[in-house]
Amino acid sequence: LTIYYPIIIKDHLFDIDYDLVIGPLRNVNTISDYFKVFTSKDLFDVQPIRDLSLLIDIQLEKIFNHQFFGISSLILWLGTILTLEKILNFYTLKINSRLICLIAFSHPLMTWVLGWPTARKHILSCFFITLATLYTIKMLRKNGKESFYIFLFCLLSLLSQPITGLGIVIFFLYTYEHLKQRKELLELLGLLSVTFLLIIGLNYF
Repeated sequence: LTIYYPIIIKDHLFDIDYDLVIGPLRNVNTISDYFKVFTSKDLFDVQPIRDLSLLIDIQLEKIFNHQFFGISSLILWLGTILTLEKILNFYTLKINSRLICLIAFSHPLMTWVLGWPTARKHILSCFFITLATLYTIKMLRKNGKESFYIFLFCLLSLLSQPITGLGIVIFFLYTYEHLKQRKELLELLGLLSVTFLLIIGLNYF
């Protein structure tokens, strides 16, 4: 509470990139408005999932007359930590997992990221890629059919921050043999293709 309380109660969070990202989004009320901002290039970069989450925060701010950027980022970070605990439980005792997660969650340096609204892309990307990691481990350890969820969370992570494409290549190499035996290679090949096209498209625009 001592660490994150200021992020929650502040009416305004300082953001050096405010005019490049949040400013243009404040004029968006419909999908067509978003495409107008997109085509006008007023938006510094286009990362749809990040933009959607910020738009939700902007609407909540109008309703409650209080900023929700810090609150939403904190909820996403908590979700990431809880997912990380499930991953660590596969490799160590629960007490160790919880200790590691507690240190990560309460580290003071995280206040800088969570209190920076346009850093949402990093928080979202981390959240989704952590979920994809959890489902990858489940698939390999329990011989389950989690390839769709891996595809989905990798794609959401990619649409939050395109640099995640580098991580998706690692996912592909790590699961190749398993998916080949299960004849589910098509999902990951599709994901790699989408990754390639999106990275090119987002950087082009």
